[in-house]
Amino acid sequence: MSTEDAREMDPAEISGFLAQNGTGVLSLAAENIPYSIPVSYGYDFEEETFYFRLGFLEGSEKRRFVDASEQGRLVVYDRTDDGWKSVVALGELERIDDDELTVDVAKNLRETELPLVGLWEEPMDDIEFQIYRFEVERLTGRKEVSETRP
Repeated sequence: MSTEDAREMDPAEISGFLAQNGTGVLSLAAENIPYSIPVSYGYDFEEETFYFRLGFLEGSEKRRFVDASEQGRLVVYDRTDDGWKSVVALGELERIDDDELTVDVAKNLRETELPLVGLWEEPMDDIEFQIYRFEVERLTGRKEVSETRP
């Protein structure tokens, strides 16, 4: 008989899991209204910082939430042959202006996967892209563990 349980992931497991993935869901809030968006990320393991390249249309609801949120949560999850795994990061989202771009930021942004096809009805030229840093305040991970019992 097998039972399924969950346990916390250690820092090495969390780092390995984040390196294998690259997408998650970023949740923000404004005026007690939640807003979640799928994102692709680059991650600096030493600094515990995620990097995003977000696209905004004029009058974007996403921009309103990004500008209004002091904190957010990023959830990265997957179902593997060994069971489910998830990592939750609590942190602060901060815009990086062009004059603040560094080689390290560019290195981390190379890991993001931004689709080259238009996902919006508007032309890609109408989308303003901006780079954001998500500095982690707390990072936790859990994974499914199956135990075989007699």
